[in-house]
Amino acid sequence: MVSAKTDAGVREVDVSPTLTDVLTEYRTRTRHAAPDNLVFPTSAGKRDNPSNTRNRFLADAVEIANGKLDQEGHEPIAHVTPHSLRRTFASLLLATGADVPYVMAQLGPEDPKMTLGVYAKVIASKTDHGAAVDGLVGASEWAPMGTNADPMEVDA
Repeated sequence: MVSAKTDAGVREVDVSPTLTDVLTEYRTRTRHAAPDNLVFPTSAGKRDNPSNTRNRFLADAVEIANGKLDQEGHEPIAHVTPHSLRRTFASLLLATGADVPYVMAQLGPEDPKMTLGVYAKVIASKTDHGAAVDGLVGASEWAPMGTNADPMEVDA
């Protein structure tokens, strides 16, 4: 389940097997290690305020990631917010071929413009659309070569 601003935003989402393993392992190292406990609870085991979660966990995670990136000679992560993570999740789903309705169901946006905006950017980042279309329709097998070919003379 996902913490949300409104009850309408509470939904079940698919989580990758690797992320499930990482979060399960993390929870086993906390005071609230039971399978049905929250992964990032308050000290009393209750649902935390989203701002506290962001400040307590996201900021630390970015700091650790930036330390590793620096060691490997990479640029640090400049600005990470829950919204930027949400956009990254949408981009990754779309880049792996998930369809827009599925991504929208995972994100639960009130307005599909965000998902469609991310979708448009992912699609625009693909470079060889022509070859993909040809492969999809088998055009290389039937399309006449050149612009002067008489369609009536092309073998079927």
